[in-house]
Amino acid sequence: MSLSVDYSVTPFLITIPKSDLTLESGTRYKLTVDEFWILLRDFSDNEGTMAQPKLYRRIAATSSTPSITEIEEAYYSLQFEDGLYSVNIVNGNTNIREVEDKNQVSVSTNNTTGFIDPEFLEAGLFGGGVAIKPSSPYTISSSVAGVVGTREHPVNNMADAHVIAAARGLNNIYVMEDLTIAGVDISGQSYHFVGDSTFTTLTASPSANILGSSMALLTIDGEMDGINIIRDSIVVDVTRVSGSLENTALASTAVLSGPTVLLSCYSQVVGSLYPEIEVGSWSLQVRSWHGSLGIKGVTGGTHTIEMYGGQLHVDETSTGGTIHVRGNYSKPPNDLSAGAVTIIDETEVSSNWTHALTESYPTDGASSTTPAQLMYAINQMLSEFSRSGTTISIKKRDGTEAFQLELDSATAPTISHQST
Repeated sequence: MSLSVDYSVTPFLITIPKSDLTLESGTRYKLTVDEFWILLRDFSDNEGTMAQPKLYRRIAATSSTPSITEIEEAYYSLQFEDGLYSVNIVNGNTNIREVEDKNQVSVSTNNTTGFIDPEFLEAGLFGGGVAIKPSSPYTISSSVAGVVGTREHPVNNMADAHVIAAARGLNNIYVMEDLTIAGVDISGQSYHFVGDSTFTTLTASPSANILGSSMALLTIDGEMDGINIIRDSIVVDVTRVSGSLENTALASTAVLSGPTVLLSCYSQVVGSLYPEIEVGSWSLQVRSWHGSLGIKGVTGGTHTIEMYGGQLHVDETSTGGTIHVRGNYSKPPNDLSAGAVTIIDETEVSSNWTHALTESYPTDGASSTTPAQLMYAINQMLSEFSRSGTTISIKKRDGTEAFQLELDSATAPTISHQST
């Protein structure tokens, strides 16, 4: 058994098994801060978890300060495998007590301060991240009366921002104005790019590798390189994107490079047009989408689109796969794939009342196949019919016969049944 994270609860719950601890005596165990860091590092160092929020932050020990490993408390809590035993955290500092999800295990930390390294004190000036502003005059080698990489003295290029962040164990990059990332490899660093608002644009050049990066409060375009988390942003034209997009607007085309989830996203295309997602065979889940949406290039796989308002368009470049459509759209799916894509309509009944219904009626002895058949039958029985003896002829909207009812008596009927 090894460290695990339950991503189905909030906050995400980290569990450290007893087998990863060192037995001291009886029911007393210990865990060094460096051992704690290795457990977190090894768990994080795989493709399956890179799309999740960063697990921890770390500052290595110096000659005058202990090592520090802290859980990202905005996203995670932590517990030890339940049982009647104690754990002593030694040889460094952690925030385990602050993020602990209490159970029967007794946890003791021994945080120490020692002499505070000036570089460690500087970390507070960064506010958890490195500030970057291309028009700034500062580089990593600039001599200033302050600290380069802070909002007061933002660095002007991504390469230097990477060096500063790596040296101080920071993963936030504060984007203060429009930025193009080019010619750097920051794959696997899990940098979180944050703008002050979506009026700031982040462009990722194909010459950069930003695999595993996340973004928030930005307008985004370019090549994402995959395993991304994008929140509260506007996505324009992006390629090689995968992971998750949350509360984000699509303004043009997104080309997938891996499994992708869209949660509470929406169209930012005005008029009758719509943004598009080029899917390929990658799994696509769209939850609580608002507005129209185009799906193109589907070659296989099973996908779910839950939308409210607008219309789903599946274009002619799609050649296979299955799409489950849910929610409450304003128009039924527009399938231009000539049936190459299987579209399974699981939308709410109410979505059928916002567009013209096709007139049809159930045949004698058969179940109704659509809500429209039920509504037309009820409406026409109440409004358009003729009677002759024991036969009632229910009329269609154009006056022709839809079906007949047969009565048990011409003078005092008590029973009727559909006869055609």
